[in-house]
Amino acid sequence: MIFGIAAIQGFVLALIIYFNKRGINIANQVLGLLLLCFSLILVEESLELLDYHLSYIRITGASFLLDIILGPLSYLYALAITDKTKVSGNNIAHVILPLTLNLIYIPYHFLISWDNHLINSEDLSILFTAIIVIKIVYQLGYQIAAIRIVRDFIKSSDKRRIATPQYRAAIWLKNVLTSVIVLIPVVLLFENSQDVFIYDSDYITSLIMLIAIYSIGYAALSNPLIYARQMGEVIITGGTNGDAKKYKTSPLTATKKMALKAHLLSIMEVEKPYLNADLGFDDLAQKLNVPGHHLSQVLNEVLDQKFYDFINSYRIQEVIRKIGNNEHVTNNILTLGLASGFNSKPTLNRAFKKHTGSTPIDYIKNRETQ
Repeated sequence: MIFGIAAIQGFVLALIIYFNKRGINIANQVLGLLLLCFSLILVEESLELLDYHLSYIRITGASFLLDIILGPLSYLYALAITDKTKVSGNNIAHVILPLTLNLIYIPYHFLISWDNHLINSEDLSILFTAIIVIKIVYQLGYQIAAIRIVRDFIKSSDKRRIATPQYRAAIWLKNVLTSVIVLIPVVLLFENSQDVFIYDSDYITSLIMLIAIYSIGYAALSNPLIYARQMGEVIITGGTNGDAKKYKTSPLTATKKMALKAHLLSIMEVEKPYLNADLGFDDLAQKLNVPGHHLSQVLNEVLDQKFYDFINSYRIQEVIRKIGNNEHVTNNILTLGLASGFNSKPTLNRAFKKHTGSTPIDYIKNRETQ
């Protein structure tokens, strides 16, 4: 019964994650699909444990090929949290083969009589075993590729000493995929030695699916990639210099505003909070120990800037400083951008062009020709 409840919770959580618009959308969508697959597999396993397959024989084997989608989805999720720009048509094509196989297999499973079914055919037992082996190798290949992606990203983040939401998601994914690789031999051991162990393979598989669902659920609720504000986008848009009515009743005098401005600039120069890619408006207000509307007023009336324009101006100067130190010779532009507080190359390019009038590449070329 507990497995059935977990499957239902998995379906609900999959929908919540998939349609969530905060964080990295493509990562949410891939994670939602992963959770949906786990939930569907758990449905079959839990129904078998409740002996429903004795009355409804086609329950057994309904998700036989569904698990091959998990590998490509894990790979896509690794790409999404490390560099969402790589989740393009070429990489999305990785799910086409397993999806097509399932679209062929599921109608076959429910239309062909059980006596003639591939899974239930003794004459095709060798082929069945071969399919199992291919499935395992296929899964392992994608999981190892995904681990390599997140491992390289983690090493790069450790080197820059930057702990972004992507970094925390990468750590979690690396641990999950490593655990899955370790658990595969365990499942096979139970599958082929059921006389030795108390629980059958259906129970063990269901338990693994349950752990996966709740692990993803916990990660979704606690990881800023899912429920934090949209990274790299303006949340507090602010007003303009002429927005006097908005602050008509503000207790900030001209002297207090100038003092807060000085404090703000000092914090930015000394502590460099802009190096944190996940820095938000509330975070900066808390660091200044002032109400958010006071910070907003100083940004709008005194500095005449929106929050992220203000923050990105410091990040751009940090990138320019690194270019001036010729760090671009040994590191690519994205690496410099990430080390300066940006969370992606497109965000860096847009901000850089907005503040300097040229892209980072053009800036370096112009600098070298001078």
